[in-house]
Amino acid sequence: MPAEAGSQTSAVDRMRTVIVETTGRNLCEVHPFEVPMMKVGTLDQLMLLSDEAARADVFVESVLKKVERQVAESYNAEGAAKIALLAAQGTKAELTKPLEMMMVSEGKVMRVHDWATKFRWDVNAWGDREESLPDVIRRLLAAADKIDSDIRTVSLAYQEKKNALLALERKKSGNLLVAALEDIITPQALASANCEWTPADSEYLESCVLIFPKPQEEAFLEIYAQLDEKSVPLGPEGRRDAVRGSPVVPGSAKKIFEDKDGYVAYIVLILKKFSDSFRVACKEKRITVREFVYDPAQAGSIGRQIDALQREVTERLAQLKSESRRKYVESVTVWFHVKAVRVFVESVLRFGLPVNFRAVLIKQRRDVGSNAAAATENASKLLQGVRSTWKKVAGSLNHRAVEDAYDLGGKKSKNDDVDVVIPGISDSAAVTANPFVLLDFNMNEDTGAAAKSQTN
Repeated sequence: MPAEAGSQTSAVDRMRTVIVETTGRNLCEVHPFEVPMMKVGTLDQLMLLSDEAARADVFVESVLKKVERQVAESYNAEGAAKIALLAAQGTKAELTKPLEMMMVSEGKVMRVHDWATKFRWDVNAWGDREESLPDVIRRLLAAADKIDSDIRTVSLAYQEKKNALLALERKKSGNLLVAALEDIITPQALASANCEWTPADSEYLESCVLIFPKPQEEAFLEIYAQLDEKSVPLGPEGRRDAVRGSPVVPGSAKKIFEDKDGYVAYIVLILKKFSDSFRVACKEKRITVREFVYDPAQAGSIGRQIDALQREVTERLAQLKSESRRKYVESVTVWFHVKAVRVFVESVLRFGLPVNFRAVLIKQRRDVGSNAAAATENASKLLQGVRSTWKKVAGSLNHRAVEDAYDLGGKKSKNDDVDVVIPGISDSAAVTANPFVLLDFNMNEDTGAAAKSQTN
């Protein structure tokens, strides 16, 4: 708004009083919003800068929302991990209170909405009134782009480890058709089944792992020695093809494992030369032959890999949580500075030179009205209060064109088809509906959820 006589504090006090008088109750808090005095270029430069600042506003907000999601996801992932750990310990757990979004100002940690009321322009980071506004916008955009890139890098690193862990857990916990056999076919399992594994360098014999449903087990034991029975020539010298048989060594089938999904694993010994045709014969009987190279040193390796990956995932998650919280602080700070630039540019375009305006931050109270409809109604009342304040402070300023087209309630008092355009305001600026500069801040005050436990 154009500035009244008096200090910024007195202007805020007067606006607060008028809003309370207009709405009949205190729906909000009114605080000063610091906007630095910057270099004012030509009108054309300001018009272009208005569009650039609006686009920067949209981009930085999108980065902020992305970081908010990362904060929530990392917080929820940590909560889920705690729940799983507590469940393993025989303790009930559930997600509870959302995480409050926090900021840091002058060494103090505070809720984001409280920080917003104390926003001050950072001269050291973004310069003073001698700074070029286009340069400030470019640097703010570069900072937001770096935040986006950094959080994406940390998020991808965590996701890669998490996906690798999930893949290994599926291999370990899946049924015999997909499970890693390193943790199943171990020296202990072979000894228990009274079975020996044929070395991979054997010239004539090969051990094969066969998987099939448990109901087929009886039938399998009856026919396995006849699988691929026309492959091996067994006839006398000179008439080898006259008699043919199976490459399976009779009596070699040994049951090695049975899973909870109803699949069983057998090891059989076959003639290595006829491995391909044997696999085809098994497929015809709906018996799966698993490719597997036995190595005693690899026994239990999947479990060890899972343990190692779990540690890495925990470390990556902690890094993501820490980095996303830090980037949240950075992105909110950048966003507020972009808003301050927009307020300055739009106010100069709106009210002209010399630069003379007051900026305030109106924080709607969330505890007034318990639903979305009530919040919308309260926002409308607040806007009415701001318009009333405008009428009181505008005085002799030449805004009759706006007042002729809009009454205090924001409704057109003349032809509804007339579009009100205030001279000097760019089309991209979402401020033409009011005779003052009005920019929205839409920030989440909390996100995610924590884990709480209860011992049985």
